Amino acid sequence: MTQTWDAPIARSLIIISCLLGPLLVYAQIPDFNGVWIGAQGSRVLPAPQPGPRGGGERMRPQLTSEARQIQEDYDLLTDDPGYECSPSSISRSWANPTPIEIEQQDGIVILRYEFMDVVRMVYLDGRNHSGAPSNVVGNSSGRYDGATLVIDSVGFTPSYISTVTGIPQTETLRAAERLILNEDGQSFQLEITFEDPATFLSPWTTRRTYVRAPDLELLEFGCVLEDAGYEDFPERTP
Repeated sequence: MTQTWDAPIARSLIIISCLLGPLLVYAQIPDFNGVWIGAQGSRVLPAPQPGPRGGGERMRPQLTSEARQIQEDYDLLTDDPGYECSPSSISRSWANPTPIEIEQQDGIVILRYEFMDVVRMVYLDGRNHSGAPSNVVGNSSGRYDGATLVIDSVGFTPSYISTVTGIPQTETLRAAERLILNEDGQSFQLEITFEDPATFLSPWTTRRTYVRAPDLELLEFGCVLEDAGYEDFPERTP
């Protein structure tokens, strides 16, 4: 027996489905699982400044006088934390041209970088990491916002956000990452906004695009001090 609906009820069901449909789509967790790599020709770039027609020059970081002095004193050949087998920062971990694996589990997202064998745990339970030990890539909490994974990180140790230009990283840094999944699920845009009163006069944002790399697998980076060349350089002074 075929069930029939009165016209008003049918119209109501259609309206409800139209209203709830988009909500149900966005309620789904975006699928970031898998191996990713920076898109060909893509590199970490500062976000453009607002301007006419939505364009503008790339925004250079506005640094404090103390940060500018550290930048001026920075020597890539001797001060790069990579000589100590350190990943330096989350920015460098993302920027290195090696694969990155994302694994989504209940209540946690695990980010594995081939570079320096970095592993980051992004907790989705709202913890604030109060009292957690600081480290060079910080302590991270995350949440989903539609097709975006939002990661907030604190608890950093001194290092360099950029080892190319010598932008310093301090203990008061806060970093907000937004992984925005493309509609086809095959790429995402990463935005990282850095805020640190010891370094920046205003927040600084960088962007890069990543694509799926199903044919790649992470290899052990296995950095050792001898291979990093650290022993060829004079010891640092505190």
